[in-house]
Amino acid sequence: MPQRQVTVVHLRWEGREGGGGDVNVTAGDLLQFLMPVTRGIGLDSAEPTPRPAPAVSFRSRAAKNILRFIELYFDEIRRLICKGNPRNLGATTHAALVALSAWLAKQIGAYEGAVTAMASAILIAILTATKGAFCRMTAEAAKAALEQAL
Repeated sequence: MPQRQVTVVHLRWEGREGGGGDVNVTAGDLLQFLMPVTRGIGLDSAEPTPRPAPAVSFRSRAAKNILRFIELYFDEIRRLICKGNPRNLGATTHAALVALSAWLAKQIGAYEGAVTAMASAILIAILTATKGAFCRMTAEAAKAALEQAL
């Protein structure tokens, strides 16, 4: 049976200074982006083994498209996950994930698993690019941190 990538997000992105293009995030892109923060192997706890901390890369096409999506919907995403609370986002990540997933479901009409994965990718990108200070930063500083990640 033939297989194909399932597109989770597809929209036209109009960038600054005449740039832009298509934002197309597939299920495979999400998997590739989220892979470093998931545990790919199961280990017992007999002897602790030092492992490097997981690190998200912003060099992939998927990461760039996720950051473009965040840029396009920056104000809505910030309003959803910060809700006027300048605390560290890490303390309210679950609530932010639920709110962002519900918003994405309305925006893009994708199925529950896809929007949860996309919401997770958005939160991981935001937390990584802003070093966890997204809600404490000014909007301009947060946008600059996200732009710098590109």
